[in-house]
Amino acid sequence: MMAYERVQVFAVVRIDKLIKDPLEQIAVQSVLPRFEDAQLEAVRLNSLVDHDRTEYVVRVTRYYPQGRSSTEQRT
Repeated sequence: MMAYERVQVFAVVRIDKLIKDPLEQIAVQSVLPRFEDAQLEAVRLNSLVDHDRTEYVVRVTRYYPQGRSSTEQRT
């Protein structure tokens, strides 16, 4: 089995607090390669919104540039 390349990235995630359906409440706003950049973007976006309605947070995730085949090893 082949190993696959993965890159750690940071997602800026929007949480719409007034939407009750959890599947609709959360959306990825952007994905950035550096935590510091993602954090700055979340701070910037949070300065523009009503915190009772919307909040932006940063979450770490992985990006697979070549994709993930079902025959490749999972780690």
